[in-house]
Amino acid sequence: MGYIILEIIIGVAAYFILKSLLTKTYNADFIKSVKWMLIVPIVQVLTFVPIGYLATHSSEIVETVDKLSRISTYTPLLGEEVNSLANFGIENGIINDTAMQNSHMSDLAISAGLSLIIGFIGTILFLIAAFILFRGIFGTIKEKLVKTANTVATITILVVGLSVAWIMTCANKAISFSDESGRYYGFIVMLVLAFVLIPFSLKFNHATSVYYSGKKDKENIATQKTQFQNKSETSKVEQLQELKNLLESGVLTQEEFDTEKQKILKS
Repeated sequence: MGYIILEIIIGVAAYFILKSLLTKTYNADFIKSVKWMLIVPIVQVLTFVPIGYLATHSSEIVETVDKLSRISTYTPLLGEEVNSLANFGIENGIINDTAMQNSHMSDLAISAGLSLIIGFIGTILFLIAAFILFRGIFGTIKEKLVKTANTVATITILVVGLSVAWIMTCANKAISFSDESGRYYGFIVMLVLAFVLIPFSLKFNHATSVYYSGKKDKENIATQKTQFQNKSETSKVEQLQELKNLLESGVLTQEEFDTEKQKILKS
């Protein structure tokens, strides 16, 4: 529970930091219209962190399950006599140290190995995608690449999440931790997560389109403003040149030239 609260606090803080950075360039209404471009990458990061951690530490799950399956883990808690008898039986081959029938341990080992590989590859892909997403918020990367990164991040979360769900299912079977329906709890969670992440991904793409369209309009306005200013400056130069010609031809006196020159410069 404490971890979830911490993630919420971090997510909210990250959102307002990104929002404050954008307010330096865009107005509040525009930022509100593209808020999902800020929210989705944060949600993706906070979702991937625990999933990626579990996937890259899958070997620890196997070790824990193996420990839970052994008599020697529990006999010290049952008293010195029981512990001594158990150890004697184990050492002399009278009883097997394995208390539970771990027919699913091989499946768990396989799932852990694959999850480890998927976890490391997924972490690399997700870090690259996340970098592109956050750079895209400030418009320094092309729109198409940002949308592609969003798709990669979403798929990576789901694939790594499914590998973790497979590990948890195999672990539950190996230690008979839950009933038949409870063993597939991880896959149910991933199904719910997919229904959440996919709409979020679509919202992000829509917000990205709005953002880059607004960014392009802003750049066009800035370009037009610069062109107008340049044109205005060019017009002033032409007028001053004409005044100078009139002065040199004797049509204007020096006093009249100075007066008209000041008018042009102040306009």
